[in-house]
Amino acid sequence: MNLKKTVPLKYGILRLIIMDSETYRNEMIERINAEYDDEPSRRESFLSEIANELCELDQCDGFSPCHFDGSGPNNRRMGIDGYYYDEENSLDGSLSVFCCRYTGAEIPNVLIKTEIEKIYNRARNFIISAFDSSATKFIEYNTPPFFTAKMMNDKREEFQRFRIYIITDDVLSDRANRGLDIEFIDGKNTQVFVWDVNRCYSELISKRSNQDIEIVLENYGYDGINCVKANEISSGAEYDAYLCVVPGKLLADIYAKYGNRLLESNVRSFLSVKGKVNRGIRDSIKNEPTKFFAYNNGITTTASDVGVERTSDGLNITSIESLQIVNGGQTTASIYNATTGKAPVDVSEVFVPMKICVIPGDTSDELTRHISEYSNNQNKVGKSDFFSNAQFHIKIEKISRRLSAPPAQGSIYATKWYYERARGSYIQETLGKSASEIKAFQKENPKNQVMTKTDFARYRNTMELRPYDVSKAPETNFVKFGIEADALWRSTEIEGAAINDHYFKDTVGLAILYTAFHKLLSNKKIVPWMMSGEGKCLTSYSISRLILALNKVNCTINFNAIWNEQRAPDEMLNQLLEIASQIRSKLQIEIEGTSKNLFDYCKSEKAWILVKSLDIELHKEINPWVSSIGHEKSTTNRAKRAEKETGQIKNRIWVVQQSDEFWRKVMEWGMEHGKLNSSEISVLNAAANMNAKQKPPTERQCKWIKQIYDRMYDDGMDLDESS
Repeated sequence: MNLKKTVPLKYGILRLIIMDSETYRNEMIERINAEYDDEPSRRESFLSEIANELCELDQCDGFSPCHFDGSGPNNRRMGIDGYYYDEENSLDGSLSVFCCRYTGAEIPNVLIKTEIEKIYNRARNFIISAFDSSATKFIEYNTPPFFTAKMMNDKREEFQRFRIYIITDDVLSDRANRGLDIEFIDGKNTQVFVWDVNRCYSELISKRSNQDIEIVLENYGYDGINCVKANEISSGAEYDAYLCVVPGKLLADIYAKYGNRLLESNVRSFLSVKGKVNRGIRDSIKNEPTKFFAYNNGITTTASDVGVERTSDGLNITSIESLQIVNGGQTTASIYNATTGKAPVDVSEVFVPMKICVIPGDTSDELTRHISEYSNNQNKVGKSDFFSNAQFHIKIEKISRRLSAPPAQGSIYATKWYYERARGSYIQETLGKSASEIKAFQKENPKNQVMTKTDFARYRNTMELRPYDVSKAPETNFVKFGIEADALWRSTEIEGAAINDHYFKDTVGLAILYTAFHKLLSNKKIVPWMMSGEGKCLTSYSISRLILALNKVNCTINFNAIWNEQRAPDEMLNQLLEIASQIRSKLQIEIEGTSKNLFDYCKSEKAWILVKSLDIELHKEINPWVSSIGHEKSTTNRAKRAEKETGQIKNRIWVVQQSDEFWRKVMEWGMEHGKLNSSEISVLNAAANMNAKQKPPTERQCKWIKQIYDRMYDDGMDLDESS
């Protein structure tokens, strides 16, 4: 039975500085049109870039390109340009489908409501035809659209909601935001998100990706939620805090509207790795709903603001802005899932304890990260699951701002590889600057040399021979990278010494090779056997396989040489092209006769095991771009030693710059709170008397003192308490 319902378009009229958004659009189109000659490649490049931005903005979970535009049953038009479904780790059974309208025109067209409905109906026709198995009769056999339709047919019962993303370089009409009359897909929750370049630009320069999550409780049938105020900024705290009990139905309704966007990004990453929602939670919802409050630990959330009214019953929360769940994602998703499917559960008797921390915008990122980390550390969630090592990202960012790359061939200008530690920081660097200042900034930091955190994770995991992780969703791959990066950070005597200029240059060298080879694979004239959507996985698999082949003869790719040249050598690209052809042939044989496509199969470690078994013939032409493993280890160790020496000097300078009184307070706080043993008291006492005795601590003692200080600071040391 088809349900018809007015679905609000997820788009508000944006009041932007028109010149800025126009410049953003024009620069993107000029770059794409210069890189690609044919319209299909330009459209896919545009869509991939925007879709990846949306992943960075936490607006979608992932993206796999898959283009089809044609007729289906009863001559109905059907078409999609991409999809995403994580069958292993989906929290809410969401199928995302992407549709792209790209013109590349100098002056953008206006996208009106009727055009949006046409695009949506083509996507809907594809999905419905996939469900009844008729789509595959109209799609070429063994192509990505064919496998996608097969997957949709196989997983139909798992899908609980549909998200249709319409991405365009047109400008959305003012009238288009008045709502769309669309038919739900398969009778299930269906949402339409339209992203034009203006909206992308506005989102990138905004400070919070969840700023449009505004919950007015009256809209959900509640006058308010009774609460107790537990913390107050006016009394000197960094945030306001409220304790309350939230109805399970309200949580389910909010999650139905916003889905995974409610989950703070670190939490979403963790849940996507750890697996599906907890069956025990669902069982208690179904069988003992009145006891759910007693069984469940509750949820911890953050918000930028809450509306509160004082009534005869006490304080009532009436609205919440920018709500983010930092602990309790499985609880929320489980309650929502219990209300969907063939046997929905009544959750009217389910109530959940909730803590809301209202955090001002100027302290939100750091404080939210700490709340997320500490609240989840009470459960079986390690720091590596969150990759909360902000020091790693700060250090990479500092290196990227300081280190200039050699001029590329044909250029006299040195440039930098900009590491975007904070979402949208590249664009924000240009705000408020004159045209000449923006031009100078972009000359030094070209757009095509911007690396996001997920880009960095993709390059490093490729280098570390984990292409099956790279083939997964960006956030999932990022968490996997985080585990290794956190261990690498702590692997040296001076923490972080392994993260140095050499480490950064190697990563950029791989980025140059990765980007060039990915672009080569998209060239249908050179690589006619490549299918849409296979580029990402084949790029990573091919580079990893080449590194493995070189390792077997005690060699590796000389990424430092690529850094010095700032280009990918043709000899290396030709070698990789041959390897990619072998890999694709091997994996196609393996998946023949199944409903799997190459992109999804590459997410499994089994695919990598098969690829490792290939016989790879190394070309002698790549020798100038190869170095011995011994030489690489020696270079890496020298870089670590140099960074260690720098760290030791910095430690000693920092320790001796503090006053005797400062170290006396540190020692007193540690003793008062039981944080120090006798040896630690002794070394801190040396610091507290270094000026009086004219005897500064030794280099080794300074390292120890710094470690003691950092540990107690993390434990909440407040020197004002001991004064």
